[in-house]
Formats: sequence, C-alpha cells, structure tokens
Amino acid sequence: MTTHDETPREIEELERFVQAGVEKLSGTHYLDEAGARELVEEIASRRAFVSRSLSMVELAAAYPRFAWPAELSEADRRQAVVQMIDSSGIAIADHNDFTFARPDVEAYLAAGHIVRSHPRGPRRWDPRTWKYLAPQPTWPWPHIELSLFLAALWWPAARTAVERQLGRLLSERHRNPNVRFVIELVRRDLLPGSDVGRQTTELLRHALADDRLADQDWMNTAVWLHQIDPKAAVAELDDFIRVPLQAISDQRKLLATVELMKHAPDRGRKNLEILAANLTGTPRDRLKTARLIGDIDPAPGIRAMLQLASTPDMHEFRADAAIAAGSPDLLADLVEHGHGLSDDTRLRLSTELLGRDRVTGIAAAERFAVAATPKTRLRIAELLRSYDPQKAVQITSAVARTADHRGDGELRLRAVILIGEIDPAQAIPALTRLSADSSVSDEVRFDAAKHIAAEHQGPITALVELVGAPDVDWTYRAAAAKEAGKTDPVTGARLLIATANTGPPSDAARLDLLKKAHALDPGTAAEQLVELAGRKRVAGRIRLEAGNLAGPKLSKPRRIALYSDIATSTNDDNTAREAAQKVLATDPVRGRQLMAVLADRKKASFTYRLTAAKEGGSEAIRPLRDLAGTARPDAIRLEAAQTLLKFDRTSARSALKRLVQSGQPGKVRIEAALSLPRTSAVHALITITGDRRENDSVRLQAALKAKEYDAKRGRQALHDLIEDPRLSRRVQEQARRHLKK
Repeated sequence: MTTHDETPREIEELERFVQAGVEKLSGTHYLDEAGARELVEEIASRRAFVSRSLSMVELAAAYPRFAWPAELSEADRRQAVVQMIDSSGIAIADHNDFTFARPDVEAYLAAGHIVRSHPRGPRRWDPRTWKYLAPQPTWPWPHIELSLFLAALWWPAARTAVERQLGRLLSERHRNPNVRFVIELVRRDLLPGSDVGRQTTELLRHALADDRLADQDWMNTAVWLHQIDPKAAVAELDDFIRVPLQAISDQRKLLATVELMKHAPDRGRKNLEILAANLTGTPRDRLKTARLIGDIDPAPGIRAMLQLASTPDMHEFRADAAIAAGSPDLLADLVEHGHGLSDDTRLRLSTELLGRDRVTGIAAAERFAVAATPKTRLRIAELLRSYDPQKAVQITSAVARTADHRGDGELRLRAVILIGEIDPAQAIPALTRLSADSSVSDEVRFDAAKHIAAEHQGPITALVELVGAPDVDWTYRAAAAKEAGKTDPVTGARLLIATANTGPPSDAARLDLLKKAHALDPGTAAEQLVELAGRKRVAGRIRLEAGNLAGPKLSKPRRIALYSDIATSTNDDNTAREAAQKVLATDPVRGRQLMAVLADRKKASFTYRLTAAKEGGSEAIRPLRDLAGTARPDAIRLEAAQTLLKFDRTSARSALKRLVQSGQPGKVRIEAALSLPRTSAVHALITITGDRRENDSVRLQAALKAKEYDAKRGRQALHDLIEDPRLSRRVQEQARRHLKK
C-alpha cells in the first residue's frame, strides 16, 4: 500500500516507459519534449474517443507544433515523422501504419490528455468533466483502463473531486456494478494514501450482513470483499457461523460457509459441522439447508437429517429428513410409533423402509397396523402384499371381519376383494360371507355377489340368494337378477320376474324389470307381460308396451283380444288408437269396429274422432254422421261428410247442404257445394253468392264456379253481384270483367 506522497508503482512504470519514448521523439530539432508529450497524448485521445482506425502517421504529420525547415518537402516531413515514431519505442509498426506498443500505455496517455485539459477533476457544474468516473449500467465499463488511470492521475491534485465521484459509485443506488471499479482502484493501489479501501471494506461487510440481498448479489459481495481485504473477508464469513446475527437465515450461513471453504478450507469444514448441528428456521427451510449441506459433504448432511428427523417441531417434514438420513432403525421407529405423524406420512415411510430393509419394514408395518384404523390397516395390507402376502392377508382378514357400523361396508368389501387378489382360493368364500351379511349396506352385498360371478367366474348362488332376501331393497334385488342373467339368462329372467312381482313401487318400474327379463328369455317373460298388459288400472302406454313385447309369442286370437282390451278400456286416446291399429293390421273387420268405437268417444277431439272414423270405414257410419253435423271447425264437418259419401250418400248430401246453408263464412262452403251433384252444386253455389254474410271474394268465387257448371245461371249470379250496392267496388269490377268474357 502506498502512502499519500508516493506514486503508485503501476503509474511510475508507465511514466518511465512514456518518458523514454517522449525523449526519443524529441531527439531531433523538429519537436521539443513538451510538444512530443502533447503529441502522443493527443493521438491516444483521438484513437480512444474518435476512432481507433485513425492513422497515427496522419495524426502526427498534421500536428502543428513541429518546427519544419522551409526547404523540407511534405514527403520528407512525412518520412521524418515515420522515423521518429518508429524509433520512439512508444509505438510499433502495424501494416502501413503504427499502433501503441501496449494497450495500457495508450489508455494512460489518453487519461493524461484529459487531465491536461481538466486538471481540477470532474465538477458537477461542468458537463465536460462530470461525465468522467460517473456510474455506469454495466461491468466492465467502456474505457475501463483509461478511467482507472484517470482517477489515479487526478488523485494528487483533485482528490476531493475524485472522492465525490467515488462516493456516487458506492451509493446504494449505483453500487452494483460500479463498486467493482472502486475495488479495482483499491486492488491495484492507484489511490495512494486514500481511505477508499477502508470505506469500501466497511461497506461490503455491512452488505454481507443484509439478508435481503439476492444470493448471487451476496456471493459477488463476498468475492469483492476478499479481493480488497482477504483477512476481513475470512473473518466476516467465519462470524456468520461463530457469531451469527439473529436475522441471518441458514441458507445465507451456508453460502458464507461455502465461500469460506474456498479461502480457509479447514475453518469452512468446521463451520459446516456447526451449522449442520444448529439449524434454524421453518421446518421446510431446515430441511432444505440440510439437503444442501449433504450436497457439499454427505457426512454432516446425514447427521443434520438424523437430528431433524428426531425433532418434534419438524412435524411432517420429519419423514423427509428420515428418508434422506436413510437409517432403517429411525424409519422403523417413525413407522411403528408415529410420533405425531399422519397415517399418510407413516405409510410413505413404510414404503421407503420396505425398499431398504424388507424384514425390518414388514415388522414395523405389522406393528403399525395393530392400532391403526381399519382404512389405514387396509392400506398397510396393500403395501405388504408384494413383500409378505401371508401377513397382508392376516391384516386384511381382520378388516373384513369388522362390523362396527354400516359405514364400514365399503371398506370390508375392499378388504375381501384384496384377499381374493392375494389368495384367489379365499376369494369366493369371503365374498359369499359378505354378500349374506345384513350388517352391511345393500349396495355392498350386491357388489360382493357381483364380484363372484364377474371377476372370479364363480357361481351365481350369492346373486340368487340376494334376490330372495326380503331385507334387501328391490333395486338391488333387481340388479342382482340382471347380473345373474349375464351368466344364466333363463335364471336371470326368472329372478327378474320374481322381483317384478314383489318389489317395484310403480307399474313403470315393473315394466322395466319385465323388459329386462324379456331381453334375457322372451318366452319366460311373455305371460307376465300379458298379465301386466291386461290390468285395466295400469296406464295405457305401459299396457301397450307390455303387449308389444309379448305379442310375438302369443297366438293371433290372444293377440287380437289383448289389443282389443287395451283399445276399449284405456282412457289414453292415442294409446287406444295404436292398439286398435294393431288389431286392424291383423283382423281388418275387428279393427274397423274398434276404430268406430274410438270415433264415438265424445270426450276426444274432433280431429281424433275423424281420424278413427276414417280408419273405421263402413263400421263408423254413425260417428261420421255425427261429425258431419256437429264437428268443429267446419273443415272437419266437410271431411266427415265427404268420407260419409262413400257409405251413405243421402245422409252425406244432407250434411253438405246444411254446411252450405249454415256453415261459417269461408271457402269451406264452396268445397261443400262442389261435393254435391251438379244440379245441387249450382243451387248451393248460387245460395253462397247471394249470402251477404259471406266474404265478398268468396261470393265472387262461388259465382264463377256456378258459371263453370251452368253458364246462364252463373252469369246471372255475376250480374246480381254487380247490382249489389253492399259489394266492394273492387269485387264489382272483377265481376264485370268476368261477365264480359
């Protein structure tokens, strides 16, 4: 370290090198020593701040302080410049030009040029100087060597100005990355007698104690401190463990230990041991630090994990620590006694222990199961099945026998299924016992019986017994019957029928069961479907669907009788008609008779009655007469009368005439008139033409139709319309045009 009056060795060496070159440059009569110094500084500055491609020869040749003889030509002068530079030692040849012999010499000379121009250093009110030594956003700085030499050259005469700028660099706002410039000044001892080194050391020491620093920033700070004061850095890093601050986290202590190991390995390893034995923070933080310690040195890492695994306030993280420590005895203790750990965590530890030490793991799991809940015991058994099947079956069997309350049923079923997976020979007996156990839910009993047939291809005995169990809800008895039908369709159909006759609360549910029975065995289910279809209190739609299913198995007479009964006894009009259509397709005479009966239903709609009457044909004359005279709207009266014409012309024509005479205004009256014989039709059309109740356009249409049948009477009708003062002018004009044709 230099004193206040000493010149830094680096500066002294550069100055000697430059001075020797300057003396050689000024060894002619053309340039004095002061001019030579100014020349090389000017060249260095121009190349640093303007362009490095500037020619050194061109810059020197244009220098105004050369004292050239008048008789010396430009070429001779240029040649003299080349010889002077070449012999100075400051520069070396570079292609057709020169470059400075050393980069540091160039930076030193450029800095000297700035100091010569601004000897008082950087000043806030002078923008030309305040930019020098100012904070930069990145490291290394542009022109870093020049800036270092600039601070060194300004230091003797402009110390206050330099200190002001260095203070800016070390401020919290600009410290990163500019502290590295100050560190470089201190490390290279460029500021003799300066207190900057001590200030920077203190600043970095305080920064290390700031736990808010990001890890990378903290590590950089530790490196910088070691660069300027290795002893202080080692002491500070050592204190992180030996004299720890309360606010410092274990992760930061570990970083300090790792950094210390780079500079003082023995002390670092001892501190690692101390840290491993005295972890603090949350359980998660302590576990993380212990793992990081193990990454650095396994031995203290394992000791830390053992300690954490035995620490109650680590809670569930004790398991992670125990797994990391890898001690079978420790794992077994936690599995067996729990020490406050959850069952899930103990099961995880048990899995780990079984993988490390099978015998110890089985013994610990067995002791764990003794006081565990049935649910956990079953999970233990599932875990042990691949390590010790016999032990797994023993534990599972105890769960399967549990009968504390009905809520245990699902668990017992899982246990029984697991027994069968481990030891198939025990599967069917165990499932059969559970299926017959009334202490569990109906669903569990059904699932157990189903498992026998579906998973083990066993007998359907349990399913059959379940169907006959009076204490089982009909839905599960039905499900059991259906399941049995997958193996034995005939038995399944029989069981479904039995359930249908004793269980369902509704006819729809009963039909659903019979449909399933029919799908398994149509012959067995047919009679039951007929019986359901014949019940007059059952909804017509259900009766018809039952009849449709049973129909193919019935004789023609029975089928006709069944559908006839449905058609005549159900209040559902649409169902009745569908049933009658079934009869119509088989026995037309009986079918038409049924349709006639339906057409006579006074409470049915006129549309429905007309449709049935049309399908009833000659059997429906009476309903057709009734509809032709009373139905509404008139379009239905018209259609009924037109249908009646096929079977009873006299009644039909009378109905048509009444419709013409008394029907509602509209084109239906014209249609009714046109349905009559020619003479009667003309008379009816003339009647409509003269009816002032009728719409004007309808009256005109009636007259035109009459004209088609009887020209004379039709023309007279048109003339009468023209003379009718109540008729609209538009219709009168239309009548005149037609009359002229």
